[in-house]
Amino acid sequence: MPTVTPPLWTTLATGAYPGTHGITCFFASDPVNIDTLYYNLDSRKSKAEPLWNVFAEDANKKTLVWHWPGSAWPPTSDSPNLHVVDGTQPSGINNGIPFLDILKVVSGSEKITASEYLPNTSHVAPGQGCIIDNAEELMGGDGGAQTSVFRKVIAAGNNAKGFSFSIMEENECEIEALGNMVSDTIKAAIKPAGGWTQAPAEGAKEFIFIVSSGLERRPGLILKNEKGIYDTAQLYKSKKATTPYLTLKKGEIKFDVMDTVKR
Repeated sequence: MPTVTPPLWTTLATGAYPGTHGITCFFASDPVNIDTLYYNLDSRKSKAEPLWNVFAEDANKKTLVWHWPGSAWPPTSDSPNLHVVDGTQPSGINNGIPFLDILKVVSGSEKITASEYLPNTSHVAPGQGCIIDNAEELMGGDGGAQTSVFRKVIAAGNNAKGFSFSIMEENECEIEALGNMVSDTIKAAIKPAGGWTQAPAEGAKEFIFIVSSGLERRPGLILKNEKGIYDTAQLYKSKKATTPYLTLKKGEIKFDVMDTVKR
């Protein structure tokens, strides 16, 4: 206990209880400013030695730590035997760092006359954090970080290296501290399909999905099933393409959809 990712993975890596290694959740309170939280998937916060340091230093073994989300990153040993790859998040390698686009909430309607792209306008469920050790640099300069997804994380509290979070209701807890993550909004106009190289099915409707921070558009089709009910959406690279790169049916979830976008 607790059955939360960072303390459990750190316990597996160190053999120590959360009360010993000090990683008790996704975030940790600053000991001085108790309303300021810090992302806790950070090896520098752990007070126990991980097993891979023992392998690399004491046993003199070449050791690879591959995406271990529990006090693995950054490396805490200078041994040339130790190689650490990521470990800042539970989900995927480098998941929160290489974004070209942030999350998008798409709403479509035949009542919308023209499609709109509205950046940084929607709020989504809690997301992942990342280890930011150059927060001051990111917050300075051209101010680009001011409107990015991690603005909420580093903009407030303790010299822009933590963020303030006050528990106001009983259903709030530190694991919900990133509940104000921001996403883009796309308001998509739905209209009868037209102008496609390959004629879509009878009754098909079209919409636009916007990517690359508004620089590119992906046309989409909404199709009927055999009962005449619209339950399928397809995305294409262009209206000249004959094969969709994504097909979604009602109730389905798709992962790892590949596309090429402008940077």
